[in-house]
Amino acid sequence: MFDLPELDDLVVRQLDRHDLVQCARVSRTWHRIVVPYLWAVFDCTTLSQRRAFYKLVLQSHLLERQCQELQTAEHDTGQHTQATTILLPPLAKYGRWVRRLPYPDTLRTLLKPPLYLTQVQQGRNEAYDEPTVYDLMHHLYKHCPAFQVQCLYLTSKNVKVDDYLKTIAKYVIPRTHHLYLHVRNRLEVWRLMDLLDHGSIMLESLILEVHVFCDGDKNGHEEEQKETKPWKLKQLSLLRCKDSSESKTFWPWLWKQCGQVEQLEVKEVPKILQSLVEGIRTHMPKLDKLILTECHLRDGDAAALLSSSHHGWKEITLVRETATSGGSAKEALMQQCLVLERLVWDRCDHFSSHDAVQVLASSPNLHTLLDITGIPSKSTRINATIFADRDLNSGLLKAWDCEGSLTTLRVRITGVPRPDLPECQVQERYLGEGREIQSQVYERLARLTRLESLWLGESPYLKDQFDCLEMSLESGLHKLSGLKWTRS
Repeated sequence: MFDLPELDDLVVRQLDRHDLVQCARVSRTWHRIVVPYLWAVFDCTTLSQRRAFYKLVLQSHLLERQCQELQTAEHDTGQHTQATTILLPPLAKYGRWVRRLPYPDTLRTLLKPPLYLTQVQQGRNEAYDEPTVYDLMHHLYKHCPAFQVQCLYLTSKNVKVDDYLKTIAKYVIPRTHHLYLHVRNRLEVWRLMDLLDHGSIMLESLILEVHVFCDGDKNGHEEEQKETKPWKLKQLSLLRCKDSSESKTFWPWLWKQCGQVEQLEVKEVPKILQSLVEGIRTHMPKLDKLILTECHLRDGDAAALLSSSHHGWKEITLVRETATSGGSAKEALMQQCLVLERLVWDRCDHFSSHDAVQVLASSPNLHTLLDITGIPSKSTRINATIFADRDLNSGLLKAWDCEGSLTTLRVRITGVPRPDLPECQVQERYLGEGREIQSQVYERLARLTRLESLWLGESPYLKDQFDCLEMSLESGLHKLSGLKWTRS
């Protein structure tokens, strides 16, 4: 038998919104159970729902203002009436159950006075000043303390309006889990800090695409170093960030909030790179995942970034990356092999066959190596002979450190002589060389005993693969029979 709360909850989940309204009228018990479901989400998809939503917020705001005026009058006269207990705004009574509200931009549109409603239809008294959109937004947010925002996307037009910025900062930012701030125009330091200063422990990821500068407003706000509690932020993305301010105070302030960050994405940030490296070394001890995208950095700068992690990078992703093409940067990358667990690259022309093999041979904890380049001409082509990695003296395959850890491998193995394909440009130096090379590659793959996912070559729909593995029993494919969990 179900007890009553479990049974009621089971029934409620099978009802639509109209049925919930009817159930709420059944009894006090049903009312207590059903009303939270009824108010959990504001639905404003139809015109009638939008009108009802606007009138609800407006009338609740006006009713609360009347209550406040009555309370003020009672306090001044010393008389007490029961009016204040009767006039309880709907949102004050039920708003605590709301979990999801319309997006802030949508909400600002919904709370604009509709032209088709007169003051009488809106339920307003002409004696009261007409509330602004932001008055209504404040009222709604204030009475819905449990609402949460999964993703918030803010642009230049959002942060330039002071009333909107204040409303968002006070009520929405503390309830946001994932924040994307995309302001390519110059953004004053005080605006950016005022906004982010309201971040809470709910904030999980932050994406910044901003150009910071100081215009001298807000009484030298740049010099004010606010002491705030560090966030529990896990992911930080810096995309095309610039800084034209003289003091450069924003970035050190930001790094102090990032003590829990585990993943960092960087794209075109040469102006703040030195500050970022110092911030990682000083304030980000848990950072172990790095994504580099189109970072055209000098060799020394790239090497400093790759060497900045406290305990090394467990995961590295390179997308159209040229930062690691220099000698120092590539050496710094290879120094991560002892702790490296996942390496992914996309359209990195400088990443050679020797680099890929060195990573495989030197990474005892590596479980994933992926070339996800979708364009055949841009993918890293690993020469089959280099991939086999034989000892020149003994002819035996060298031992790789990843043989007991690698589970996922996606690479394009090329350079195999295929006399069975007239289109193949790689010619055999002696009869049977192609099958011999393939046999060595299969032997190498067979040593990866924990392999679960294997992807070799390009898409099966492409017809221009003429120097790849034959993948037939005649070429030695049977040597992979020991890989019991592999899917290709």
